[in-house]
Amino acid sequence: MKNIQTTKKFSTKAASILIAVCVVFSILIPAVDAQSCTTCTCDWYDSGWIYLNDSRFQADEKMTSCVNLDYPFALMWSQQGGYHAWFNGNVPEGDYKIDMKIGYSHKTGTAPQTNETMRVYTGTNYNGLIPPSNYTDKANVPDFGDDIVDSYENIAGCLDVLSAIQPYSNVTGRTMHFPQNGDLAIQATGESLMLYAIRIYGCKKEEPQYPNLSINKEVRNITQGSSWSNSVNADPSDEVEFRITVSNTGNGDLTNVRAWDSLPYKLDYISGSTKVNGSYFSDGIISGGINLGDIGPNGEKTIVFKSKVLSE
Repeated sequence: MKNIQTTKKFSTKAASILIAVCVVFSILIPAVDAQSCTTCTCDWYDSGWIYLNDSRFQADEKMTSCVNLDYPFALMWSQQGGYHAWFNGNVPEGDYKIDMKIGYSHKTGTAPQTNETMRVYTGTNYNGLIPPSNYTDKANVPDFGDDIVDSYENIAGCLDVLSAIQPYSNVTGRTMHFPQNGDLAIQATGESLMLYAIRIYGCKKEEPQYPNLSINKEVRNITQGSSWSNSVNADPSDEVEFRITVSNTGNGDLTNVRAWDSLPYKLDYISGSTKVNGSYFSDGIISGGINLGDIGPNGEKTIVFKSKVLSE
């Protein structure tokens, strides 16, 4: 009776046959720059237009009297400490551009204003405190224009307000870094601004992609009908079968995976017995090795092959 094991233990008993787990793999793991992640595919985020009727978007003063506007707008002044607005958006971490629908205004008979400005902050857990005590990033929003708006109330249906509010792209002139579950705070640093909507969009922070190789090897005695295990007993002329499961438990691809194995003394490989994922495969598992190709994240390939116990 022979004892066939898939462990790395060495036995000095004459009646034992050592089968070491001697599976050798050659893999190509692509390098990834964890900072710039230039090899990553962008995972796009777009909040869409967020209006002040959204419960996540709050402001010191919401104007709701304009019937020609579908949503209220935030009146932004730098007086009295600066009116402000904030968006508790739980934005995923990333570097994003910010678009806004804003109205810049002055009254008839007064000079156009050039100080209609704002400052924006990114951070977490914003509750209306401006400026935030802690923030991740901040930038200024310049004065983009000026229109005549004589009243913010429902005079003539607020058509002048409706005309003044326009969309502006990338209002800070650059991307802003949002932390995970990020929020946006908006502070008035000038006069006579009407904030109607915001949009946050761009590439989420990319996680570096690394594969992780996992190997599990088992054996069973086909002749005696045993189950898969780490070791089996076998007599001369018995057929035993090996199963090697190659798994990728990482989040990146394993590429160009090659596998070799070796059989101990008194075991002879049965030609033509190798299968990969249930399909017959070329011989070579115990000689030059076999090419398994690529294995994606959470993927696996199973190699099965047979051998025969030689007589004494």
